[in-house]
Amino acid sequence: MRHLVLATLSLTSFVALGAFACSDSSSSNNNGTGGAAGAMATGGTGGGATGGSGGGMATGGSGGGMATGGAGGGGTGGSAGAGTGGSAGAGTGGSAGMPAGDRCRERCTMTSDCLPGFECISNRCEFPGPGCMSDNECVIRSSFASSGCTNDGDCTVSGDRCVVFMAANHCATPSSGSCFFSTEQSLPLADTTGNIDVCVNDTAKCPVPGGLCLVAACESNTDCAAPFSECDTTTGLCGCSDSPDSCGTGEACNASTGQCECTDDSACTAGTNVSVCNTTTGLCECANNADCTFNSDVCNNGTCGCSNATVCAGTTTHPSTTFVCEAN
Repeated sequence: MRHLVLATLSLTSFVALGAFACSDSSSSNNNGTGGAAGAMATGGTGGGATGGSGGGMATGGSGGGMATGGAGGGGTGGSAGAGTGGSAGAGTGGSAGMPAGDRCRERCTMTSDCLPGFECISNRCEFPGPGCMSDNECVIRSSFASSGCTNDGDCTVSGDRCVVFMAANHCATPSSGSCFFSTEQSLPLADTTGNIDVCVNDTAKCPVPGGLCLVAACESNTDCAAPFSECDTTTGLCGCSDSPDSCGTGEACNASTGQCECTDDSACTAGTNVSVCNTTTGLCECANNADCTFNSDVCNNGTCGCSNATVCAGTTTHPSTTFVCEAN
């Protein structure tokens, strides 16, 4: 059973959290009461889970999910990061396109600052490649730092080993015994000296050829948790149920999107950086600066942002990035 409890993995680019986005896990945007949870997607710019507007361990994606990229990330406070509640990355929503000025972002100076599979592009950890064409391609992209090595010396990350997987060589980090969004597998070393245990993300999917990889996609309802209790096996995302309605007080399930949408302010009282419901969009918003307490201190058009980097707190999603307060 693979429950995605999204943390700020704003994965602006790990991944609709249907995308493995560049993680701006610190984004303080807050809007929305949920979103289709369950996928850390790779690819794309903006988005929660890895950056973008909105939290959730989602790195982006429309509504929840740890996605790398996508417009509007779900979750309260932090891209690609775990949002408040929900499994598989569903946070408390994500604002899709509301201007919020500057937000907490993660700045990189080199590719080694980023998680495996990302590159440092314009000081953001982004997924560099073209759209995916197969599930196996997404498994490889989300499991290994790079491909094409001939020996350990070709691996640029200290401690990585050159292993054989799916008839090709890849640089892999030896497992520490705990695999996140993946399973531990014993893979042969390229130099034929033995095997090592490696974390392989064998649930990654390519739902649409030329589109974004979904990482840690759900495979059945048992991979999901309330309120996002139904698995869409086509997209790999956990969504809410409207029969009976699985959403909380002051919320209603939008069956077409799999998102819990607020219907009144009572849905927003337990959220971070929000206090009022925009009944037109179904998203929770901030009413004033006093609502902006996590990675933010300014309310702009219903969405919280930062005035400077000193308000950006917590742990970065990528290993060696630093927090900045910037618009993009």
